[in-house]
Amino acid sequence: MTIAMFSRNHFLIGVSLLSACAFLGCGGVKTEPVATQTDFTGKVAMSQGAFPEGVKIAFQPTQTGYANSFALQSDGSFKGSLIPGPYMYFFTADESAEGAAALQAVPKALQEADLNRTVQIVSGQSVAITVP
Repeated sequence: MTIAMFSRNHFLIGVSLLSACAFLGCGGVKTEPVATQTDFTGKVAMSQGAFPEGVKIAFQPTQTGYANSFALQSDGSFKGSLIPGPYMYFFTADESAEGAAALQAVPKALQEADLNRTVQIVSGQSVAITVP
């Protein structure tokens, strides 16, 4: 093998690597920090009295996070874990016949997500919600 041939092979490998960097980008992969869940508690006050067994409060993120629902106790308290941030909330029930019957006590307007009805989940803070 001659020096000219050796240099030519190195040159072609170098050009190939530069082309790959130009095509794929040499800046590396940019990643966003991973948001972590936070445990929180909350209480829903309902003007019509206690919540029937089987009703859940559901949270739908308005920015980042994921949807989840949590069972309400008869006094309206609940606990759960979500990624901190703003969430719409609404009420739902488990899939049993008892859950569907319990949901009848909740006004229809509160059974759907609404951007005008939001709450901020903050690490270490309790959520207080009052519904008519």
